[in-house]
Amino acid sequence: MTAPADGTGILHDAAMTDVVAATLDDAPHDPHQSATAARRSGTGWAVETTEGWVPVAQPRRREPAGDAPRMGEHTTEVLRGLGIPTA
Repeated sequence: MTAPADGTGILHDAAMTDVVAATLDDAPHDPHQSATAARRSGTGWAVETTEGWVPVAQPRRREPAGDAPRMGEHTTEVLRGLGIPTA
C-alpha cells in the first residue's frame, strides 16, 4: 500500500480470520459469562438474560451523520501513528 516509487514494495496478503483469531483470548468458554444466542420468539427474536427473556429490537435505518472521508485521506496520519514511514 505504500510501495516505493522504485517498485521494491511487496504485497502482504493476510487472512482476516487468522488476524481475528490471533486477538482472541484462549480462556475456556464460560456460557454463564457470555451472551446467549438469540432465539425465535413469535414473529421476532429474544435473548435470555438473568432477568428473563428480552425481545430483540427490530432493525431500523439510521441516517448518516455526515460524509465519509475520501479514500486514503487519513492514511499518512494513521501510518505515522503506527510508526510506519511514508516517505
